[in-house]
Amino acid sequence: ALERVLRGQETSMGQMALKAWVQLTGEHRQARLNEKAQLETQDEVNGIRQQMQEFAARKKAQAQAVLDRMAQASDTGLMAHIFSVWRTDLEEEQVAKQEALAVREKMSGQKL
Repeated sequence: ALERVLRGQETSMGQMALKAWVQLTGEHRQARLNEKAQLETQDEVNGIRQQMQEFAARKKAQAQAVLDRMAQASDTGLMAHIFSVWRTDLEEEQVAKQEALAVREKMSGQKL
């Protein structure tokens, strides 16, 4: 009778050890799967971050190009305006000189 009780306890202990081993193995397997999934997720996040940084760099370069073109257009427009004003001023001054010469000639032709 004692032998049966001892064998029953050995069997129970063996089953308990096997259950504990199966549970521990399952937990380790789940931990490895979780770690693998976490690494994959981290890789995806890093990839997305890299894409966002590249996109931001491209957009920054595009915005800078637009600003450069606008500044160049402003400079070109300003220079064109200045030359136009100078030309108009020069033409007005030439007309004024011609009128002054005409007036001088009239006055010199008249004797008081």
